Amino acid sequence: MIRKIYRIFKDYYIRYVDSRYPRKGPIDEFGGAYSVCYSESQQKEVFPSLERLRNKLFACEGFLEHLKKNQGKGLFFNDLLAICPEASYLINDEILSSVREYLGDNVKLDLATLFSIYTEGKSENKNTSGIFHHDSVGSRIKIFFSINEDGNVAAPTEYIRDTHKNFYKDYDNIVGIDGNRLSDDLIKKNSKSLKKFVEPFGKALVIDTNGVHRGVYNQGEVLRLNVLFEFSSKKSPVVRGYVGPREFEMGKIAYKFLSDAKIIRQNLIQKGTDSFIHKLASKQQNEADKIRSFNI
Repeated sequence: MIRKIYRIFKDYYIRYVDSRYPRKGPIDEFGGAYSVCYSESQQKEVFPSLERLRNKLFACEGFLEHLKKNQGKGLFFNDLLAICPEASYLINDEILSSVREYLGDNVKLDLATLFSIYTEGKSENKNTSGIFHHDSVGSRIKIFFSINEDGNVAAPTEYIRDTHKNFYKDYDNIVGIDGNRLSDDLIKKNSKSLKKFVEPFGKALVIDTNGVHRGVYNQGEVLRLNVLFEFSSKKSPVVRGYVGPREFEMGKIAYKFLSDAKIIRQNLIQKGTDSFIHKLASKQQNEADKIRSFNI
């Protein structure tokens, strides 16, 4: 009975909050997802640092072994902006303006991380992100930037356009006994609106995760490395799916850049020895790894 009451509250809460967002601008105009290019000056400012990080990670046997041992599991390395603070520059004026037009002027950065999945074969056999789904939290913006040398060619994202404003019957889309997370009817009804985003290194993908989407993994060995940013206007993870502020670490350069952009919750910042930590008092966190634990 308590669980039923909670689900009713959660579904109502998500619909209420989403109905208050402006949801305008490029994200809406492109049906909930679109890709962003960077100017030549922006590329020179940030891409070399990302390439150096990628090369170090791929050369580190311990890192690769760790990912293979956790095959099919999404891993978060939340010290990304402490190891590579220039990655914060990926949140350029175009992206920031777009996110604010969509979620409102009080939008904040919830998470900055290096998100990684290693798979062999199709992702639907290994990770639930390979099955069509929404993120169970209503409208929340994610920015993906693949640091793989060929971008996300081996693991593109599919998105069903114009599902970003859907109000779902309920917001639990866990894997059912049929192996699906959403009904076949919903997928088939919108199949003509399916867009596959195959992005080379150097382009970011901006999506509202309320829209129906999935990661597609080609056959064979795939290591997917993405810089991931999450944005919302929510103040706490009150509903299933982790929406709202989470814990991550920043170097001084990244902290200043994000503070100047006014997208950091300053009340959550703790100053460390060499970095700033966006930290919650709550223990409700996703498991997170550290890049520095591999001496990178």
